[in-house]
Amino acid sequence: MVSPLIFGLALKILERTAAAEEAVIEVFLHVRHRGCDLDASREAPLAWLTRLTRSVSLERLRGEEIAPAEPTASEEWVTRSGTSNAGARMWISEQATSARRALACLAPELRGPVELAFFNGLTAVQISARLQIPVPAVKSRIREGITAFRDNLRSGPGPGEQNG
Repeated sequence: MVSPLIFGLALKILERTAAAEEAVIEVFLHVRHRGCDLDASREAPLAWLTRLTRSVSLERLRGEEIAPAEPTASEEWVTRSGTSNAGARMWISEQATSARRALACLAPELRGPVELAFFNGLTAVQISARLQIPVPAVKSRIREGITAFRDNLRSGPGPGEQNG
């Protein structure tokens, strides 16, 4: 069956069962109404369906049609993997705390674009429209923000410091 594969891909991207189910419904409705879009000489039907699922899921994610996943991805991974090891949970919690501190230390003009890109799934064009700054500036700020974030993680700046 194809539907478990399609559902699994949607769930991986959207991280919510209900949102993944809606995405799969949208994909199959598209196939029913526009199946003629498939060019079997250029692409295998399963590859086409997988690409369509990815596109629909990312559009939903970027369109903010779903709420951000809770709990955090690292906590969700621990829950799904069945890890009950207190040491592993503590390590993940420490890593998450370090990442939050490193992000909080970014200058606001860098932190905003980075958060919008990575946590909200927005594109540079969408961030540009939201923040009303040119697309090249958005891309530059994201690059600078990621570099400063990485440096903050390595050096462990204090909560009052701002890097980048």
